[in-house]
Amino acid sequence: MKNDRTCPDLSHDRSSDQRVRQVEVEPRVSRLRSFLSGNRFAGNVLKLAGGTALGQGLVVISTPVITRLYPPEQMGILGIFMAFVGFLTVGMGLRYEMAIVSARDDREANHLLVACLFFSLPASLLAGFILWFMIRYDLLSYGELPGWSAMAAVLALLVTGVFTALRYWHVRQAGFAEVSRALVSQGFGRSVVPIAMAWGQFGWIGLLVGEVAGRTLGVVRLLRGAVPLIGEALRPFDKAYYRSVLRANWKYPAVVLPSSLLDSLAAMLPLPLLAFFFGPAAAGQFLLVQRLSQLPAGLVSASVGDVFHSHLSDAYRREPGHVRAILWQVTKKLGAVSALTYLPLALVAPFIFGSLFGQKWAETGLLVAILAPVSLVGMVVSPVSRVLFVVNRSELKLIIDFVRLFVPALGLWGMHAMEYDFWHSVAVFSLLSTLNYLLYFGLIWYASGVKGLKSDSL
Repeated sequence: MKNDRTCPDLSHDRSSDQRVRQVEVEPRVSRLRSFLSGNRFAGNVLKLAGGTALGQGLVVISTPVITRLYPPEQMGILGIFMAFVGFLTVGMGLRYEMAIVSARDDREANHLLVACLFFSLPASLLAGFILWFMIRYDLLSYGELPGWSAMAAVLALLVTGVFTALRYWHVRQAGFAEVSRALVSQGFGRSVVPIAMAWGQFGWIGLLVGEVAGRTLGVVRLLRGAVPLIGEALRPFDKAYYRSVLRANWKYPAVVLPSSLLDSLAAMLPLPLLAFFFGPAAAGQFLLVQRLSQLPAGLVSASVGDVFHSHLSDAYRREPGHVRAILWQVTKKLGAVSALTYLPLALVAPFIFGSLFGQKWAETGLLVAILAPVSLVGMVVSPVSRVLFVVNRSELKLIIDFVRLFVPALGLWGMHAMEYDFWHSVAVFSLLSTLNYLLYFGLIWYASGVKGLKSDSL
């Protein structure tokens, strides 16, 4: 009898513990499901996706006209210019714009926005000097550009830096409708202006003016709501507070900026390399495929990425253990959308490209099929990479950036050195780039596991 009184009822304790765990887990699972399928998340994605679709829809509609007005050689020269601009765009705000979304309060976010706007001017001037140097000494085929294009790069980078900072500020404010309208304005400029300029026989300058005009229209749209708060952050100018805000977010210029530059360089390098190895026409074909392949990715990835970043930051502050479960659910949905987009595109592009874009571009359809695996995997991995910033593991991105920079570029160089043609070289590039994205997702998955916490499964 004594033993009966002193021994615990293990079955009762186990069932009690299970009930307690169930009570604790069920609200978490419910909140997680609400996060993934709730009207707020889906609505915000649709707002951004709608604007992106309209903006990019204008570009899609205008592309068959533009390809008939501008030959592959002129498109290739624009591609060389835009590769440089795309590479240094990420450095305009020293990556402090990434900190705006996760800022501790609105005051800090407003001051980070102003800091990014300040940094954009000297950074764009420095970039212009770098481009002039590359043109002067004909580095990576940049001798194809006229000297004045260095000043054009200053303007393009300044406008892009301001747009990027304002976009992140609106994302923090959940101003997805404003971002959506700005993307429509961008699409209008990029589609209408090049067609209008073509009648003046300006050559590739018409394409360049369209790029700058589109970015400028987007900035004008986003400035409307931000100007009053920018003024408040400037008057009175609190130098000590600015210093404390920049110091508190030191990791963005110290870690995220080098990582982003490597990432951007990896994206930029193939096009001038192809121009150097195979000529401007090959670069023009590659640029057209890049743009068309990025249209669906831009529609889905950018919209989901911004909303995912905003909502995941909030969820991580409340329930850090849910990061991996959220990542998996979003990855599955993105994977399905990506497969339904790029697999049919890869199958039909080789047969319809000439009819759509003109016979000068007919063989470019095969390039769409060759690069489809990169686009398919990239649409999934790019938006969910925001996990690294949310969980403050941005240093892991440096690993993949080094791999992405050197391995595909070395693949192109190696294929050229062995005297393979353009098509075989791009096929190897596609394979290596796809493997790189898969490695990237592996690092994201690793970072999503919060040490000491167990994420709930659905």
